Amino acid sequence: MYALSPPLFELLAKHLQLTNSKLARQYPAVHYGVLKTLYSHCAAHEHFIHYSDLFKQNDTTNVMSLTSLT
Repeated sequence: MYALSPPLFELLAKHLQLTNSKLARQYPAVHYGVLKTLYSHCAAHEHFIHYSDLFKQNDTTNVMSLTSLT
């Protein structure tokens, strides 16, 4: 099986410099497409904090300890 090096996610997230406003100004459709692709990937693989075990209903002690930090 073949694999990309670096992986596509890393290439898009790190090497494309999405925080650079020049990319967003000159190529807004590309910028939007890449952001949407990264968002879809993160949502599919549950990389968002609301999927964390800390925010499950059964585990309220950890949530309470997190809210006391702020």
